[in-house]
Order: sequence, then structure tokens, then C-alpha cells
Amino acid sequence: MQKYQTPEFAFKKVNTWPTYVTYLITLLAFVPAFILFTGDWHARFGYGGKPLVAVLTFALVLGILTLFSKTVTIYFDRDSMHVKKGNGAFERILNRDVVGFYSYDYERNGAKTMTSIKFFFRDGGTLILQEATFVESKDPEKALMLKTFLRTAQRRLNFTLIRKSRWRAFFLLSPLWYGPSSSGS
Repeated sequence: MQKYQTPEFAFKKVNTWPTYVTYLITLLAFVPAFILFTGDWHARFGYGGKPLVAVLTFALVLGILTLFSKTVTIYFDRDSMHVKKGNGAFERILNRDVVGFYSYDYERNGAKTMTSIKFFFRDGGTLILQEATFVESKDPEKALMLKTFLRTAQRRLNFTLIRKSRWRAFFLLSPLWYGPSSSGS
């Protein structure tokens, strides 16, 4: 490890596509399930089939989201952020090219373990880290890793908490915007 390099932060089972894709997958799974239930299944299983259809549909959605999830590894060095998606190579992104990011406040809410972070870059690109299962676990190791990552990202990028987005909070997305501190401008 180089002198100025941080430890690697591995985000396991995250999706890197936009959140609307997750909602679209969910919708595409629930529409056929609804048609199945209102058609022949309702005649055969009655109202007892409702829980069965709900469980099968939920399992299908989680299976699809988990199937396409990957591990994203991030570390920082003196002047850049390095990102590796899955088994690919590390991609170097200069710190000055990071405009800001949305995240939960893992520092104050230490029990929060659902990964939801979205980086924005100067070239218009984004890096999305969204928990594949949308399920929050009680994993103290993961909570500590998320808290440490948030502190490290703030320190290395020289960002502070700027504001909270109510719209993103409503959709269970990371609601807090971290950006360049105003004292540096």
C-alpha cells in the first residue's frame, strides 16, 4: 500500500444502474404476477393464492436484482479516487473531477447499513452504488465500513454536508448532498 493510499472499501451486492431501472424491473415482474393472479390462479387457489403470488413475485425481483449485482471496490490516494466494478480493472478518477455525491448520513446514523451512494462527475457521468436487495441488515461491520467510507470520502474530496433532498428521501434514496466546502471557494 502506498503511503497516501486509503484502505480499499468493497461494496458487495450493489447495482450500479440508475434507480429507475430497479423500479422498472419490479414493475415488469409485478404486472405478469397480477395478471396470473386475476386469471386462472384466482379460480384455482382463491384468496389463499395471494400470498403465494406475492412471495413468488418478491423472490423473482430479488433474484433478478441479486443476479446482476456486483462488488464495487473504491480507494483513494493523494489526488484521485480509484473504482473497480466487478472483476474489471481499477478506473482512476481525479478528485477535482468529482462534483459531489448523495449519501445517507452513516456517521450520525450508525445503525444504517443500506448502501445508497451516488457520485457525480464533471463530465456528466455518475457512479451509483445501490443495495441490490433494498433490505437493511443489522451488520455492525458493514455499518462501520460505511461510516469510515463516508469520513474518508469527505476528507479526501474536501466535501462537507450541504443540504438534504426531500425528494430523494421520499424514494428511499440517499438524501444528503455532500459537495465542496464553501470555505475553499
